[in-house]
Amino acid sequence: MIIESIHLKNFLSHEDSEINFDPGINIITGKNGAGKTSILDAMKFALFSDSRNNEKNIEMIKKGKKNAEVTITFRINNDEYEIFRSLGIKGSKNLERLSYAKKNGLLIAETYEGVTSEISKILNVSKDVFKNSVFVEQGQMDSLISGTPKERKQVFSDIIGLTLLSKNADKIGKIIGMLRSESEQYLSSELKIDTYKENIKNLENENQNIARELEEMKNAELALKEELNGLDKNIKELNGLRENIKFYEKRRADIENSIERIKNDINKLNNQLSESANLSMEIKKIEENPYYSMRKIMDEYFIKKRDLEKLQKSISDISSKIETYNKNMENLKAVEQRHKIYERNKKLLDEKKSLMAQNEVNFREYEHMLYRIEQIKNQQKSMVIQLNSLKARLGNINTDNIEEEKLRIGNHMEDLEREKISIKKDVASLNRDNIELQQNINTLQGKSVCPLCGSKLTDDHIKNILNEYNLKRSENFQRLNKLVERNQEIDNELKRLKTVHDTLNSADASAIPALLHDISVMTSERDKLTGEMEAFKPQYDAYKQLEAEVKALEADINAGERAEEEYNRLKGFLESMDINELNKEFNNYNNEVNEIIKNLSDIEGKLNFVPDYNVYNNTYDLQSRLKKLMDDEKLESAIRAKIDMYKQNMESMEEDLNKIIRDLKDQNDRIRLLENDENKYAELRAEYDELSGKINLAIAKMDTNNLQKDHYNLEIKKYSGDYERLKKIRSAIVNLEKIRGAFDVNGIQALIRKDASASITNLTRKYLMSFNLDFDDISIDENFNIKVSQNSMEQTLESLSGGEKTALAIALRLSVAEYVLDRISTVIMDEPTNFLDEDRRNNLKDIIQYSLKGETNIPQMIIITHHSELTSVADNSYEVVKENGTSHVISG
Repeated sequence: MIIESIHLKNFLSHEDSEINFDPGINIITGKNGAGKTSILDAMKFALFSDSRNNEKNIEMIKKGKKNAEVTITFRINNDEYEIFRSLGIKGSKNLERLSYAKKNGLLIAETYEGVTSEISKILNVSKDVFKNSVFVEQGQMDSLISGTPKERKQVFSDIIGLTLLSKNADKIGKIIGMLRSESEQYLSSELKIDTYKENIKNLENENQNIARELEEMKNAELALKEELNGLDKNIKELNGLRENIKFYEKRRADIENSIERIKNDINKLNNQLSESANLSMEIKKIEENPYYSMRKIMDEYFIKKRDLEKLQKSISDISSKIETYNKNMENLKAVEQRHKIYERNKKLLDEKKSLMAQNEVNFREYEHMLYRIEQIKNQQKSMVIQLNSLKARLGNINTDNIEEEKLRIGNHMEDLEREKISIKKDVASLNRDNIELQQNINTLQGKSVCPLCGSKLTDDHIKNILNEYNLKRSENFQRLNKLVERNQEIDNELKRLKTVHDTLNSADASAIPALLHDISVMTSERDKLTGEMEAFKPQYDAYKQLEAEVKALEADINAGERAEEEYNRLKGFLESMDINELNKEFNNYNNEVNEIIKNLSDIEGKLNFVPDYNVYNNTYDLQSRLKKLMDDEKLESAIRAKIDMYKQNMESMEEDLNKIIRDLKDQNDRIRLLENDENKYAELRAEYDELSGKINLAIAKMDTNNLQKDHYNLEIKKYSGDYERLKKIRSAIVNLEKIRGAFDVNGIQALIRKDASASITNLTRKYLMSFNLDFDDISIDENFNIKVSQNSMEQTLESLSGGEKTALAIALRLSVAEYVLDRISTVIMDEPTNFLDEDRRNNLKDIIQYSLKGETNIPQMIIITHHSELTSVADNSYEVVKENGTSHVISG
């Protein structure tokens, strides 16, 4: 990988900086705080979306800008890649997060995550391995040779990926622990399944024993059944005889009861014959009674009497109607004048109402306008009260234009937030300056060389430098205090503004514009209605006048309503009656009455007496009595025939009774012979039933056992899922244990350590040889302990000179990078000279100039440093300067 260029736009302190790198040694210099390390941060951001010290993405945007962009181009073999990333402040019109990757000008990935994933594929190593091998951070140059053996081992493990393997092994161990915990909840399922299987086996054995016993009982049952079948015929005969006896006994009782009933009926019939001797005399007496013998004339007489009474009543009714008619006619004439007045008022009322109907639309429109105006006045009054109440609750906040006020406050709060971010960056920058100043002060303590350039210093010079450093630190602290005070002021102002903003966002504040708008709309509507009402005023007044006249007419009509009802009633009554017809009916009825009186007189002459109605009325009783007597006379002969029939039936029944008595005797004799077989049958039947009961119990027991087996099988099926899960968990634990063992210290890590120690040892020897150092040999064991020998003697790392340590540190760094990446294309160092004395800086410069420059194994090095003397060995040099808070890159 050869980095060709990087372009920073609004990134940290860089507004628009672009650097074009070449193969060979590229050195970037500049004062502390100039923005050198920001270039390294931009590389990490472009490649991996990393931020410095996990700071928020928004803090990487230059103060006062809305978005930041970084573009990096690099070459691998013959392919050129371009990576772009940008981020924007939330609320900006620019895209908030945008990223893409191109290969030879063609798009191959988009989105932050997609580009990061594609970078790992392009580099063919993970992000962490690439960063640990290619990037050498500030203060990490000596990390492979300084510190304790444990610390060196950890650094080596981080770089070659063993730490990741250990973490994965730990993760697998946690998963195994979780699986073991999970398996415990399924252990009961395994125990239950084993118990159910054992129970099923016991039930099957029990069923086999029951089946053997069942076969023996069924054979015995069959023998008993055959013997019972032999006795069954006699038992059936015995039962049949007993049923016959019951039937004959009942039949005998029925016949005896029937004979007794017939005797009673014969006695009753004989009594009736004795009573019928006087029938003839009574019949003759009735036939000689004049009311009976002349009953037809009597019927005619009393029919005419009834007709006469009806006619006399009709004459009376007609006379009453004629009298009523004449009286109502007089009353009608008395109210006729008032009726004419009533009809006139009704006609006039209809005319007035017709006129009102014609004007009603305009009247209703006027009324509606009047009602709406009053309604608007009441609503406006209520709204004004509500508006004053809302303004009182909001206090002194300007509510004239709430939306503009909210926008103004929101913009002011955003400005304050951006100022807080700027303050945070300034505080971080001042703290870094103070730390560097303190480090420089500590470096000067007891020494006589410049911590930056390494030149010798006098005591006065050192004192002046210390005073300058302390003055600078004092100024920084004063600025820090002012920044903290300003930050507190901003927090207080933000708190106040948020309260106001929340109040303006409250329901009360939101309601005010709506209320003001509604009041204004209603005022316009009221004014419009008032103007429109003037056009309808004449029609409204005319309608009101008609309305008063209608009410007066309705009052007169209501007052004459009863008289009108009386008029209509009288007229209707008179119209319903025909007086001429009534007079005609009256004359006809009088003629009929005279005719009937003459007929009655003629009938009385024929009878020679005036009939008594009460005596006449009893004639119908004589007729009924005569009919009954004549029927009884006919019944006497029928009774005698019935008595003869009863006697014949009784004789037949007595013969049947005697036969039944004989049959009962014969059947009782046969029953006594069969009762011995019945006793034997009962004993055998009881034995058979008992055996059948045992057989049924055995079958039921087998069925119960089978049901229990089915239940156990269902339970096994129910828990089989958990059991299968348990087996899978156990299998997974075994496999994961193997994988964890492979990932663990004694697994693949041991193989990697063994291979790494041998390879890194050989590579380090190669680089040290090219550095022309006085080392006999060097070795790195599997625990990454470093052994160096000089003059045939093993040396400790602490005993090496500064130059030797620098050379060894670089050789180890390059060896590890080459081992991890297979070959080195680019190495990037950030402030490798920090904390190096002058000799070690010179040694580093010599190694770069004489051993690494033009080295085919390291095609490209990018070094960031504040020691400008290193530019003398550079193929390409760049200087970063900061003016008015903005960093610029100047090519050397």
